[in-house]
Amino acid sequence: MLDWMKKAAWFSLAILFLCLVIVFIFVPFNSMNETDMEAESPVIQKSSTKGLYMGPNYHVMMLNGDRYDVSKKEIYQLQIGDTYGTQKKSSIKTAILLGAILYPASILILWFVWGIFSGLFPESRLVQWVYKKERENKKRLKDIGGMALKIGILLFIVICTVIYLFIGKNLFYKMNPMGKEEAMAEIIDKEQERTSYGRGVTEKYTFALQYQDQTGTTYKTEKGVSSFTYQLYQNGDEIAITYRIKHPYDTFIKTSKIGEILSVLISWGSFLILTGIYINYFLIKRIIEERSLDIR
Repeated sequence: MLDWMKKAAWFSLAILFLCLVIVFIFVPFNSMNETDMEAESPVIQKSSTKGLYMGPNYHVMMLNGDRYDVSKKEIYQLQIGDTYGTQKKSSIKTAILLGAILYPASILILWFVWGIFSGLFPESRLVQWVYKKERENKKRLKDIGGMALKIGILLFIVICTVIYLFIGKNLFYKMNPMGKEEAMAEIIDKEQERTSYGRGVTEKYTFALQYQDQTGTTYKTEKGVSSFTYQLYQNGDEIAITYRIKHPYDTFIKTSKIGEILSVLISWGSFLILTGIYINYFLIKRIIEERSLDIR
């Protein structure tokens, strides 16, 4: 293994440890057996949300009007009318995401603050001392910068790979006919959400669906759909879906028109996914080539 990859691995572990420390300090955890008695409220509705590419997320609506995220295990364990302490509820996935965001965000903030400070007070002792150390350790700083870049590339590849594994898992379940059942779902609401990014605009289309599994149990889900599918149906219409028999909250729209497939393939989400795949392929190829040169 390359020397820089060893250092990157250890440095990445240090970053992960720091993120976990931050998470465990600032994010409270509990399980279904460790509830806050003052926050308990009866569950009146269970539902899931699912986009076009990833698996579902799960939610419960409480009698007091609050809505909270729950795990896959909890969505099936909880029944309507069960009391559930929610004040300290926080999923591990959310906590890890928070820790992963806090570290680069804190570095970005420090870099921004230093840029303003050094620009306003260029003659101060602190700024002059930093500049002096920078000149004295120019080669070392260059090595650190190169190391940081390689670590960033490695982390980018790992994160993207994990995301693509989740996308691939969802695609596998959609394409695989085994272990699934067909049903007709009623569209109880439809929503078109527009988000502006400067001059660009992205649109998100969602159906609120209600359906029954083969045992007669009713489920509710908010399912992301393509723009083509969104235009085909109105509130109150029925739409053909499939769901996993062992996991009824995981639903898939049964596509029957080529326009539905093309609408997904030419969306911004698909473009970003394909772009990320190409970037990962390019970076991995470069690493392999550098590794081959080092061996020679």
